[in-house]
Amino acid sequence: ISMYFPSISYAQDHSVAREWNELILESIRDDFARPTVHARNLHHISNAMYDAWAAYNPNLETYMLGKTIQGFNCPYTPIEIPVDIEAAREEAISYACYRLLRQRFLFSPNAAASFQRFDDLMDELGYDNPNIQEVAQLFVHDVTPDYIQNLGKEVYEDLSLKEVVAAKIHDVDPN
Repeated sequence: ISMYFPSISYAQDHSVAREWNELILESIRDDFARPTVHARNLHHISNAMYDAWAAYNPNLETYMLGKTIQGFNCPYTPIEIPVDIEAAREEAISYACYRLLRQRFLFSPNAAASFQRFDDLMDELGYDNPNIQEVAQLFVHDVTPDYIQNLGKEVYEDLSLKEVVAAKIHDVDPN
């Protein structure tokens, strides 16, 4: 049984990372019971948020950016640090989460409700909802704020696909 609380106000009460974590948890409750898939989704969204946050501090080490993990290389050259680091981090985290969650819950039985919650949070945070079809066109491997924001959709989608393929090769059920 899933529940939706339309009176919940997303923005301003908690960090932007907390807001996106609440949405992924609600989307998981509305989806099929797939523990390993959702564990992977939680892992990837956490890593995408961390990298989007860490990219704005040259003294922090990223998780995926600039690394090769499980044979997946993610090129990275540090970006120019903006004047308002906190605003840049929140925007990068929000776009990364939005894109990742839209991809991950595309075939959920309650995708429409989840997508509406994602759109509502983006609206409440004051960000445009990107045209998902255009996201792939905009993605480039030059590290820019757009690259950081695309982490959710591009980098972790590719990594997840590689994990599923590897699991199939080794006769492990990735779901």
